[in-house]
Amino acid sequence: MLRRRFLLMAACMPACPFAQSPTAPAQSHPPRRRWDEPIGPTVADLPSEYYEFDRLLFDSRDGKRHYRVYIGVPRKPAPAQGYPVIYMLDGNAAMHTLQDQDLAALFTDNPPVLVGIGYDVPSRHDVMARAFDYTPPILNPDGTAQTGTVNRGRPGGGADLFLDIIQDAIRPAVEARVPLDPARQTLWGHSFGGLFTLYTLITRPLMFQRYVAGDPSVGWGDDALLKRANRFHADQAPKAIVRVLVGRGRPAANPDATPAPSSGPVSTIPPGRESTHALVNRLAHEGMDITFQAFPEQSHGELFATSLRPALALAATR
Repeated sequence: MLRRRFLLMAACMPACPFAQSPTAPAQSHPPRRRWDEPIGPTVADLPSEYYEFDRLLFDSRDGKRHYRVYIGVPRKPAPAQGYPVIYMLDGNAAMHTLQDQDLAALFTDNPPVLVGIGYDVPSRHDVMARAFDYTPPILNPDGTAQTGTVNRGRPGGGADLFLDIIQDAIRPAVEARVPLDPARQTLWGHSFGGLFTLYTLITRPLMFQRYVAGDPSVGWGDDALLKRANRFHADQAPKAIVRVLVGRGRPAANPDATPAPSSGPVSTIPPGRESTHALVNRLAHEGMDITFQAFPEQSHGELFATSLRPALALAATR
């Protein structure tokens, strides 16, 4: 398995029958795992008749954050226009969540290339690096960005730098290895990753065509994303397809409740998800193809898998 390390320099580098539909709840609730628990072998480490996996290593420009990028290529010829592709944040955890049966389900029709952007650590996350990379800069009243933002002891506000790494280093490296369809590129993230996904939509709306955010931390930094979104309008991303899935937030009053899918504005939202709903509501009213789905029986952690598998299905849609 080829392993190479890239250092990001100042100059830039030149419909699917799936195991789980977007409206279906997760089939099982995996046990809660500590962020620093070693994950062991993942689907990317095991033989598969459906996908071949490789890894690339990257460093941030300042050398403080180190990335492990998984690339899964379907074992079938690329379509004439190239493969669709999904870029998955929290790549270590995503690879640990996926099973070979998921790859088999994707393989039946129009399988996407799988790009898991993780950290070069043995665990699911590098929480310090993740907190910096996935959170947006907080704006001052005059519109300038604050520096040195710290939340719960973790520096944040590095989303633009991380977007540069994806755009200028990771994506070109993937495209140099695999033919991709430029019109079918999906970004998925959960929690801070969901926040980053929506931030990408708002700040670089043409970078992807499909966005899936699982229980995004939209309220982070005193609603920093919402304040940034006031400058964004749906017509800046005329072809974007956006899916937002949220969990119950605070403990649900009715644990037996079933998921309540909706498109656009909804009358009720899970406790603690008001900021997410406010953003979705505004973009829906502007005509964006955006849906909001609530899973009141699902915890924040369970939304990781619950949102990932529909994102894969969306990525494979023609």
